[in-house]
Amino acid sequence: MRNIFTIALALLMVQANAQTMTVSPNPLQSFVKVQIEDAKTGNFIITLFDLAGNAMLPAQTVDVSVTSTVTFDVSLLTKGYYFVELKSAETQRIIKMTKVVKEE
Repeated sequence: MRNIFTIALALLMVQANAQTMTVSPNPLQSFVKVQIEDAKTGNFIITLFDLAGNAMLPAQTVDVSVTSTVTFDVSLLTKGYYFVELKSAETQRIIKMTKVVKEE
């Protein structure tokens, strides 16, 4: 049974510094799609971390013009909570972190 917190995360759309990042589906099962919208041209780094701050998959560098989507295979990850981080490649500044839930 999903609690209200999990349902709210599934509908999460965050906006920071003229970039919007959507993460779906949430809860995760075998993959997660990260979409960056409204971004000016530039490079962004998307990384998936566990709660201890360990990168769980290789970071993906994305060259964005208007909209860009990256898909991560999370089928081998264990059930638990993770963070998706969107960071500017040029300034190394974190733009947004979003919490996601992995279900089996």
